[in-house]
Amino acid sequence: MIPEELSPAEPAALGFDPAVLGEIRPAIEELRQRQRLAGAVVAVLRRGHVVFFEAIGSRGIAGQK
Repeated sequence: MIPEELSPAEPAALGFDPAVLGEIRPAIEELRQRQRLAGAVVAVLRRGHVVFFEAIGSRGIAGQK
C-alpha cells in the first residue's frame, strides 16, 4: 500500500524506463532462490511520485511469515 502523501505516476513520465523497472522483481526473486535474502519491499520514487512499489518474499528464509 502506498502512503497517501505519495502519488503513483507512470514511470516514463518521470524519466524511467519501464523495462528496467521490470528487472527489479526477477533480481529479488533470484536472490531469494539463492537464499541470499528472504524478501524485500522495494520503492522507487522521483519528486514525490511512486513509479515502482512492491513487496516480494517473506520475513524469514526458513519460514513463510
